Order: sequence, then C-alpha cells, then structure tokens
Amino acid sequence: MGQLRTIVQSKNDQVQVRARYYAGKILQYKNKHSLALQVFEQIIDQNGYSSLAPLSIKEALISAKASQTKDKEVFYQTTLDEYNNQSKIP
Repeated sequence: MGQLRTIVQSKNDQVQVRARYYAGKILQYKNKHSLALQVFEQIIDQNGYSSLAPLSIKEALISAKASQTKDKEVFYQTTLDEYNNQSKIP
C-alpha cells in the first residue's frame, strides 16, 4: 500500500478519491472493516460530489455489518435505500 499512499496525496481530487476507495477495498479484503469504514466515511464526507460516493455508501454498509456497528449499519442501509429510491424518480 506504499504506492497507494503516494497516490492518495495526489493533487488531482479524483485520483485521491479513487485511491482512497481502493484502499478501503483492500482493508475490507484484509478483514479490517473498522478501518475500511473510516476510509469510506471520509470519501462520503469530503467527496460527496464523486461518482464513487454512492459506491462508498454501499461499502460502508458492508463494513458496518462486518464490524457489527449496528447504528452505522442502520444509517447506511437507510441512506442507500433513499439513494436508490431517488434514482428511480423520472
């Protein structure tokens, strides 16, 4: 993850967001769901404009379930449901 750390510090916002997203996915793969949840929350909070923000909500939900963080699990499930309902509006 050393190279990924360098990319996260890129001056290009979209490169930073994508690097953070994949860092979160790597942490999930390593079963470090609490840390992954923090990474996805950072993307959602700081980069809500990014196309990766909705995917980060989904991944945050997965990590919240895996780390048994019930309040965050409910929050992200509700947020994801609302997002999906808004997407269906013509």
